[in-house]
Amino acid sequence: MVADIADAQTRIARLHQKPENRQSRVMAEGGKRTCIGAGHRHARQNNYKTSFVKMSSDACSADCFFAGWIFYRTGQGVCGGELNGHGPSFHIDACRDKLAERDWEEARLVASLDITDAEIAAYERDGVACLRGVFSPDWIDLMRGAVDGAMADPGPHAEDYANAATGGRFFGDLDVWQRQPAFRKFVLESPAGEVAGRIMRSKTSTFLYDHLLVKEGGTAERTPWHQDQPYWAVSGRQVASLWVPFDSVPEDVSVEYVAGSHLWPEHNPYHFDDGSPYEGTGLPPMPDIEGHREDYRILTFALEPGDCLVFQAMIVHGAPGNPHKGRRRALATRWLGDDARYLKRKGEVSIPTTDPGFANGERYRGEFYPTVWRAA
Repeated sequence: MVADIADAQTRIARLHQKPENRQSRVMAEGGKRTCIGAGHRHARQNNYKTSFVKMSSDACSADCFFAGWIFYRTGQGVCGGELNGHGPSFHIDACRDKLAERDWEEARLVASLDITDAEIAAYERDGVACLRGVFSPDWIDLMRGAVDGAMADPGPHAEDYANAATGGRFFGDLDVWQRQPAFRKFVLESPAGEVAGRIMRSKTSTFLYDHLLVKEGGTAERTPWHQDQPYWAVSGRQVASLWVPFDSVPEDVSVEYVAGSHLWPEHNPYHFDDGSPYEGTGLPPMPDIEGHREDYRILTFALEPGDCLVFQAMIVHGAPGNPHKGRRRALATRWLGDDARYLKRKGEVSIPTTDPGFANGERYRGEFYPTVWRAA
């Protein structure tokens, strides 16, 4: 058994070096040795709510140790398979029977989302990081249906950003979570808040607002180059967005980012529908990125449902049109970390959409700005 554990720990260490294998560790408790396993992208993509069982060492059999995982899915699950996901498996009841006489009732399911050092480094260096397989298929399926419902019943801030002369449809809507239960569930219960908090190196993650973006197939309209934070009444560096697609997004349709531009000063926002600049801000205009693309290091990522982009709110970004037949449905959720504060700006401001009643320098808080995640 000791040799088996040592071998498994060696294999876990190897897996931990691979960014695609997100690792959750189950730590020792009460001086007892505990089972550990290597997190696996497969767990996320197959809607397993947690990927580890925690139990004292005398409750671990070699079979279940090498299995590494207890997966639950709508009350069902499996125990088994070697660390690479293959090998013998057992129904959850069989695994429970194996351990029934050995502290099964004391076993606790533990899950921890692990953002790698490389991903945090990319976020801090470039202003954006691409995380793979974060959201389970159930989240994606829920939101696909919810998008259609939201578009059928748009809110007061809904817009069509597409130019009628160029054809297609580019639909956007704000604060959808305040009207649509599925969006609210995504904001409050999905991994989004934790992802944002961890990658910002923040102890808290407070929700600011959501922005639904649907670029239908055959839409020529670009999303213009812009920074997000100058549109918002927010100060601070721990401010981030998660851009979560609900469809496959080829690289030629995906969001583009000017690497390192999150360190630039603020530039004047402008209205997406007609290109007019915001009035009274005193900020300089955005440089002509599109006309001088060769002067910048531009990053873009092909994405699959379950992936997400996390980007700092000052990074300059835009997106091409969608020449393909398929839709590009995505939700951007905006998050505030420990140093973010309400900022009373000069001139036009688009977010918040209503006056929150905060004094300059106050933290965002209350019913419409919930703190969704706190570090343990």
